[in-house]
Amino acid sequence: MVVISEGTLMTWEEIKPYIPHVKKQTRMQFVHLYRRYKDTKNYPFYWGDETEYTLIRFDHEKRVVQLLLTSTSLLRSPEVKGLESGLWTPECAEFMMEGKPRNPFGNSMTDLNCVEDYFKERRKSLKQLLGKDESLVTLTSFPRLGCPNFSFPAYEANKQAAGIYQSVFIADAALSSHFEFFLNIFENMTDRRKCKIAINVPLYKDENTIMPYGEDLSEYGDNKEMKENLKPGHIYMDTPIFGVGCCSVQVTFQAADLKEATYLFDNLVPFTPIMLALTAAAPIHRGFLSDTDCRWCALIPTCEDRTKQEQGLEPLTDGNILVKKSRFDTLSSYLSVSDQFYNDYDFSYDHEQYELLKAEGVDEMMAKYIAQFLIRDPITLFKEKIHQDDAKDTDHIMR
Repeated sequence: MVVISEGTLMTWEEIKPYIPHVKKQTRMQFVHLYRRYKDTKNYPFYWGDETEYTLIRFDHEKRVVQLLLTSTSLLRSPEVKGLESGLWTPECAEFMMEGKPRNPFGNSMTDLNCVEDYFKERRKSLKQLLGKDESLVTLTSFPRLGCPNFSFPAYEANKQAAGIYQSVFIADAALSSHFEFFLNIFENMTDRRKCKIAINVPLYKDENTIMPYGEDLSEYGDNKEMKENLKPGHIYMDTPIFGVGCCSVQVTFQAADLKEATYLFDNLVPFTPIMLALTAAAPIHRGFLSDTDCRWCALIPTCEDRTKQEQGLEPLTDGNILVKKSRFDTLSSYLSVSDQFYNDYDFSYDHEQYELLKAEGVDEMMAKYIAQFLIRDPITLFKEKIHQDDAKDTDHIMR
């Protein structure tokens, strides 16, 4: 889920001078929220889904299925905006859309009994607005993303890795949503990281497996970064869309109070990897069969904005610290006081922010959890929202 605000997006170089200010406001915005809700009880149980859909096109004559690059035009159409069956919002790629309920579900039998019909109606209502040979599917990973002619319209990739994303497999025009917000995120991550993204998913091997790369990379202009980044026996991908272009369903719950929320959070920590394995549906990447069937290997490097020093690939210099995980990665700590003895993992967090949060009355477990986020720099910022009212605004927290 991404919350898209309106305003003038800033480049990474424009954001850098405001980082200390934004982190301070982020901390104080959280403190105000914490004080407001920490003792409030008896909220009703509500929940809702956010499901990412893939748009596809069938060419029956050529027996080809392609990703359909039309989500922006669909989302801007009055027909989609007026659908009663659900709320449709943009996602990071032009072949993706996100559907969610206009109103949350509750815990009554009536709500539970209508969930399946709701999902059917939401899909049906949008499908009726698509063309004769077009459809939408809840497909985790499109098997031919990054292969020749994988999209409609089709675009030729620049083998010299030119353009914003510098991908040798996918042209810029086929990569990202036309919504400027997503373009800004990926550009700022690249500028902060100062190196090309590299995704390597283990390749499934049997006696008939053909390795995807040899010594000769002349087709890609003898690309130096590609030579350095691809791993033998792996499926190499070079742009964020290979990871964030994998679709999923996310569920959000409203608990009765803070204690119940932290208890629910902690119980989901060991449960969600089990669900990931049970629902694994990403066995193919860029046309190759992988040795893993979850999207996780492709997703973790996708939103990598750490510098080489922060990743531990280069010696640390003054002012830099080791950040042990990508922005998209596993959780590092539990939230309930009763579970604090499980927090024996040496994870990265901002020690100064942690002490400041505790000084404001935030409990130790929550303070350390929030300090994990404050170790990272804001990657998006709107010029109109640099300075906010900490007691009322929450925009910095959402970034």
